[in-house]
Amino acid sequence: MVNYVDCYMPPSNRMSRLTNYAVIYLCAAIGPLAGNAILSMLHELQTSLNATLPEIYLSIPAFMFPYAFLQLFSGTLSDKWGRKSILILGLMLYAISSLGIALIDNLPGFLLMRIAQGVGNAFIAPVALAMLGDISDRERYGAAMGFYGSFTTAGIAIGPLVAGFLTEIDWRLTFLLFFALALTSSLLVLILIRYPGARARTNAASVISNMRMALKHRVLVMSSLIGAMGFFAGIGNISFLSDYLRTAQGLLFGASDVGLVISMGGFMGIFVSPVAGELTDRCSPRLSVLLGISIAAPAVFLTAFAGEFYQFIALSSLTGIGTSFMWTGLLTQIVSEMPELRGTASSLFNGSRFSGYAISPILLTPVYLSASYFGIAIVCSLILVIAGLLAQLLPRKHCDEESKAHAS
Repeated sequence: MVNYVDCYMPPSNRMSRLTNYAVIYLCAAIGPLAGNAILSMLHELQTSLNATLPEIYLSIPAFMFPYAFLQLFSGTLSDKWGRKSILILGLMLYAISSLGIALIDNLPGFLLMRIAQGVGNAFIAPVALAMLGDISDRERYGAAMGFYGSFTTAGIAIGPLVAGFLTEIDWRLTFLLFFALALTSSLLVLILIRYPGARARTNAASVISNMRMALKHRVLVMSSLIGAMGFFAGIGNISFLSDYLRTAQGLLFGASDVGLVISMGGFMGIFVSPVAGELTDRCSPRLSVLLGISIAAPAVFLTAFAGEFYQFIALSSLTGIGTSFMWTGLLTQIVSEMPELRGTASSLFNGSRFSGYAISPILLTPVYLSASYFGIAIVCSLILVIAGLLAQLLPRKHCDEESKAHAS
């Protein structure tokens, strides 16, 4: 049994607690900004770095592989050494690497800085999620995860949109902005969040032991697998859609137009995620996941047949609505399952789903080259359908019943 000390104590006044929420949500939005921003500047990066499109696409797995792998340990390390220090470490590395990208003028340096950026983000996302679980009341996990989803999708939405407009001036401005945001966030965490987090009296071997415990948890593993499939399909879809919109005959959208299409799903998530959180609290995480997939899968499929700007906007919005319900349900399931090892659970889930993110561009590139975006839409929608079938195996228990059972 793990013995925890220095666990989170809620602030004595409501304003302090709301401040903690605000800072954590800001950190949640930081990572997705960089993950998707390059989708609006693919051709500008090719010209500036004298690289081919496949070489520029390497920057996605360069960011995502270290991000996905190190997340398997960062949350567990925050269980041992405290969430605040690990989070600040991640934010500072993210800031420095963003500045490095803005100053680089060659492909190897660009890819190296993207790797460093992914390493930094690996110490942000799961730790912020574990922090949120620490400060939230169990019966309101759904609402908390809904707002977490709003800020995450805000990052997904704002990244390509801001990048699209800044790229019209200079793509480097995008990464200078990320540098400023990450540096500011690290200072806010240092000054405003006043708890050491859950630290366990354990030795180094407990990191592996905790991960083994998590891997034996059926619901946690199932949720992580669904998350990996969800990100594989979602990121695969928007990654190749962005190039298709700029190069397909009859489309040839500009950078800002592509940024708007890619961002619409994220913008819808900002407003839909709190609703998804309420549904999750009132019903179950499983229902939210199934509802989300039933919306997202057909929307991705129909995007293959779109030909007008407004059609792409509408279908991107529907996809965003669906994924918002899916992620809110999965996140709520994760923070509920192993409260004594919440950092480890967050690490396993985030590491798994972002592994799907990392391998998606690599595995789907042959599909895109041989069957264009039509092939991408077919494959991604099928993967979402399979994820929906797996989601049928998640617990049916109502969240309120689960909370009462846990309390007793």
